Amino acid sequence: MNTITMSRTELSRIEIFERLKQKTIKQKKAASLLGISVRQVRRLVRRYRKDGPSGLVNLQRGTKSHNLADDTVLQTAITTIKKQYWDFSVTLAYEKLVENHKFPYSRETLRKVMIIEGIWKPTPISKSRLSMSCGSGDPVWES
Repeated sequence: MNTITMSRTELSRIEIFERLKQKTIKQKKAASLLGISVRQVRRLVRRYRKDGPSGLVNLQRGTKSHNLADDTVLQTAITTIKKQYWDFSVTLAYEKLVENHKFPYSRETLRKVMIIEGIWKPTPISKSRLSMSCGSGDPVWES
């Protein structure tokens, strides 16, 4: 017997799909209970009939993101920053990397990597700038 790893939401779906299988509820009601469209319910019903409870498991689980940054490019950028641009801010280091080294990622990606590597320390936002206590939508800055 195979074991299936399921999240809580996937486990809660089994009961609803069993009720659909027994025809005690309609697909429209199942869609509203699950918070998904009727079309998605039909698609999941097909998978549930074909594969059973394992058909409800998210197929993307365990796969890498397509939007993942390449570690070798980021390590090369960090090495370059440490050698040539060690005293630059994130924005200036990013501009130099793009201009001189064809860096393919965003400034924010570089900032996150620089923080992780300890090259850049983010400045915290003061509490006075965070407090907005006016109901009209206009910010009121308190000091």
